[in-house]
Amino acid sequence: MFSRCFKSQSSSSLVLLTNFLEFLDLYLFIYFGWLINKLFFQDWSPDTIKYFTFLNIYGVAPIACVFLAYLGDLYGRKPIILNTAALMGVVSISIIFLPVEQYPYVSACGLIALRILQGIALGGEPMGAYLFVMEEKKDIREATFFVYITRITEGIGGLLALLCGWVVIGGLGEEYWRLLFVVIGIFIMVAFVIRKYLHETTEYQENLSNARIHIYERAKIREIYHAREKQWQNTIAGTLFWISYPVMFTICYLYLTPYVCQRMGWPESWMMYYNFAVLLGEIGFSFLLAYSILYFTRFDLRMVGVVVNTLGLVVTGISLMYLDELSIAGVFATQIAMIVLINYGWVFPELFKTFSVIGRYTTMGTTWAIARFISFFTCTFLISRLIEWYGLGMGALILIMVINAFAFIGFVIMKPYSTIQKELGYAY
Repeated sequence: MFSRCFKSQSSSSLVLLTNFLEFLDLYLFIYFGWLINKLFFQDWSPDTIKYFTFLNIYGVAPIACVFLAYLGDLYGRKPIILNTAALMGVVSISIIFLPVEQYPYVSACGLIALRILQGIALGGEPMGAYLFVMEEKKDIREATFFVYITRITEGIGGLLALLCGWVVIGGLGEEYWRLLFVVIGIFIMVAFVIRKYLHETTEYQENLSNARIHIYERAKIREIYHAREKQWQNTIAGTLFWISYPVMFTICYLYLTPYVCQRMGWPESWMMYYNFAVLLGEIGFSFLLAYSILYFTRFDLRMVGVVVNTLGLVVTGISLMYLDELSIAGVFATQIAMIVLINYGWVFPELFKTFSVIGRYTTMGTTWAIARFISFFTCTFLISRLIEWYGLGMGALILIMVINAFAFIGFVIMKPYSTIQKELGYAY
């Protein structure tokens, strides 16, 4: 019965159904870093898990992404997101066998090794998921909506991770931490089973006859674009757009949430309940905004990005300037506005559909990797320095203004897919 049900679904629907499961492990380490530190890194720096998580997300994953993206152009999108799901699930379950009580140092090193493998698996997930939904939709606005929803499902993964932690850690106790990893691993393996029913994307199948393009072959690099003019524009714009979300996420969840808990005098473990509420707000507001704009208006999507992000900058900026004077409800609203409005997913299909299908995965992965390296420096060093010098509100505001300035450069220089369609007179 389940087999017939999954076979009848489109590939984009199956990706949306499973994408959130792939982010369970990532959010588990973000939201329960305090517990991981207590279990595995008692004699290490209190910031160990935070910096190591940053390194995994912004160091290991980007390097892996470039390699996996190239393989995705050579052999298809399906093998990448299928095998990375399998690796993620196996590693999550393997963590339960670490003998942390008997051999704490060995277990800490083992956890680091397993997390590196999970970072590699994480490198293949986001681009593959975006491509699956983007290459199944011919209409640019429909493609934009589904890419945006795919990003929202990442937050749903965060909700499920928090819910699992709430039940296991909050209900049973910290000594049942292994059960939490078992549950997460099982969820990820379910995603793997469902993804076996995926069909390769329509656009990729239609373009298999195209010559393979290696991103470092300068003589062939121009073949990545069907539009021959100013080939550098969208590559730079893509890199600039990818930088924003990690920075906003870090400020919102890793700085503002502890700030709220400190003001309220809550214990560290209560952060998961507060983050749960922020995530609910983020998911609800994101869906409402995307659905209302993409299905009830005909606005130019690049202009939508400019307007929405400007509004987000204004609301967030004013709130951060007067952060200490805001009520907790005001800080809560600021977090949701920041993470939803200062987000450049509006232009991803317009941007990346300008690349040829064979070569698109590699280009997306390369721009994402470059942006992640920049974000790694920003999230591990620059944010903390700015906050130390100017305070949480003003320090975060300065950084957000700089990031937005980069994004506006991207809006100015990018050449949208719909514009090229009009110039050429057909969709390529």
